[in-house]
Parts: sequence; C-alpha cells; structure tokens
Amino acid sequence: MTACTLRLAIALSGLLLLAPAAFAVNQTVEQKWALMDRCTKMALQKYPDNTPDNYAKRDAFARQCQRQSRVPVRQNLAPPGTAQAPGAPTE
Repeated sequence: MTACTLRLAIALSGLLLLAPAAFAVNQTVEQKWALMDRCTKMALQKYPDNTPDNYAKRDAFARQCQRQSRVPVRQNLAPPGTAQAPGAPTE
C-alpha cells in the first residue's frame, strides 16, 4: 500500500466511526423539534383566535409547555406589539 492509499483508508474508517454518532445526534434534535412543534400545536388548539390577547396567551402556553418538556423555548412566537398574557413570566 502506498502512503496515499493508507491515508485514504484511515480517513474512510474514521468516517464510518462517526456516522452512527451523527445519526444519534440527528435523532435527538428531531425529537426535540417534534416536542416543540407539539407544544405549539396544543397552544394553537387551546387559543385558536387571532386576537392580541390570544396571541399572548398562546405564546405563554407554548413556552410553559416547552419548559415542562425540557426543550429549548422558542422566542417571540407572538407578533410584536401584542399584549403579554396575565401572569406570564417575563423573559
């Protein structure tokens, strides 16, 4: 084997070792996004009207659900200038 062929073989074997780890990370990220989307869907079902008050309540509900699900909390779901839901924590 030449030095170039040996380097190529080592590089390819390294990639084969990294593929399962990358797949596992990708699955974890997709699961978190699915939980975040589920929280948003529940918030839309609970507060379906497109009013400033419902935007704020929907935002607060989705954030609380995401916190309880232990996933990253999406920011600024409600359009700018909408009222904040009563009792909602400030970020």
